[in-house]
Amino acid sequence: MAFDAAGNLYVANPGNSFPGFDGSVAKFSTTGAGFVFVDWRSGVNSPEGLAFDGNGSLYISNLPA
Repeated sequence: MAFDAAGNLYVANPGNSFPGFDGSVAKFSTTGAGFVFVDWRSGVNSPEGLAFDGNGSLYISNLPA
């Protein structure tokens, strides 16, 4: 998991952690009531780690195939 500068939460989904979104990164936005699902990004095989750099770029590490 990682937070961006705006407070959005990004969660790596390497397997069955978020059914239907395996091999993706889900984005959750903050609201007064907590986090709500906003978006997801496919195109990664088995994301394990997430990090943001000082420019706001998201880096994703994959588990070996």
